[in-house]
Amino acid sequence: MGGTVPSRADVDHTIDLQLRGLDDIANMSLLDLSTNRSLGSQITWQLRGVEPGTCVIISDDLLRGLRMFDRFRAQYAPLRDTVSGGSTWQHERLAGVDGYSDLASEFAGVTFAGGLYRVHDEQSGARALTLIAEALPEFTARACPFGYDWLGRQFAVDSGRVAGGQPQVLLLEPGTGEALEVPLHFAGFHDEELIEYADAALATGFFDAWSAANGDSLPLGRNQSVGYRVPLFLGGHDTVENLELSDLEVYWSICGELRQGVRSLPPGTSINEVAMR
Repeated sequence: MGGTVPSRADVDHTIDLQLRGLDDIANMSLLDLSTNRSLGSQITWQLRGVEPGTCVIISDDLLRGLRMFDRFRAQYAPLRDTVSGGSTWQHERLAGVDGYSDLASEFAGVTFAGGLYRVHDEQSGARALTLIAEALPEFTARACPFGYDWLGRQFAVDSGRVAGGQPQVLLLEPGTGEALEVPLHFAGFHDEELIEYADAALATGFFDAWSAANGDSLPLGRNQSVGYRVPLFLGGHDTVENLELSDLEVYWSICGELRQGVRSLPPGTSINEVAMR
């Protein structure tokens, strides 16, 4: 961030002083301006009637009392790269997803933190659906993408896994040729996973390491990703040295073709040459 505070952000306490958070720099973070300035009164309302000095456990019920996506908005809105987003990506599998229309109407087509996380708009969502169908065809009837990260990995709702009436999240990875099941719904993914487990979800530490040597490539274009020179499913190493800036669609297409070509091979088969046609 270069020591500057974005115009749409505040620097404030991560854990509010009302909740016995420390008045210390370790408890300070960037928060979306409008969200931060409403959180104090919301917390006060939630704690009405509680005696001063009472030990408060911040439960899921308390967090649910806050507006949906406030946590996502507070952490990611200040990192927004693209001010004007695109049109909302609409698909029948997204129509009944709780919170999707609200988040997409505000952030469709937006890139955060130089490309770390990106929300699909009408154009990129449709392209991603095609890429998934070509590279990971077994998920064609189940997955509908809503966002993607700097590694080109697609985050999708999975109609094949439903809990509490809501589809769960699926992470589709071109570099490994695999899909990872995330046991959260759309809202939980944004307000929990991307907040509490950002490194696991978005490989933030890996992104920082790559960015340190490739800062002139940021922010990533909407059609760009950082891909593996040698995909992991072909024995490539999960290191910065094995990364390169790629066209997102080309990267997905190449990984898809390679994956289809090696799927029938026994584990441990040595591959000496790859020919693309």
